[in-house]
Amino acid sequence: MNQIRTLLRLDAVASGGLGVVLVALAEVLEDPLGLAVTLSVVVGLGLLAWTGFVTWVSAHPTPALVREVFVLNLVWVAASITFAIGGWGGLTGWGVLFVLAQALAVAALTALQYAARRELRTPLPV
Repeated sequence: MNQIRTLLRLDAVASGGLGVVLVALAEVLEDPLGLAVTLSVVVGLGLLAWTGFVTWVSAHPTPALVREVFVLNLVWVAASITFAIGGWGGLTGWGVLFVLAQALAVAALTALQYAARRELRTPLPV
């Protein structure tokens, strides 16, 4: 299995896992993280939809689709950092740490995806 497909699948698993946690534990996470239940559920559902898209891209990794995942991951990282340090969401210290930690994980995965993009210059096995 090639590296870009593996990294995209890892992206999908991580996104799906976080989405499930945010939806299933929205009420539990509200007090320790300061993350509003509605926001947690909406973001979690968005991540589950993203999981479907990234899973599909992992099976059909064209340069354009991989670039789309890369760019949207960067948007996610920027939005997460802005949300965490902007003070708009009422996050607790643990909430800021949680949001920044997942942003760092997405940034690291995105960097690996970017490095692996050269695989797309040659035909991919089916």
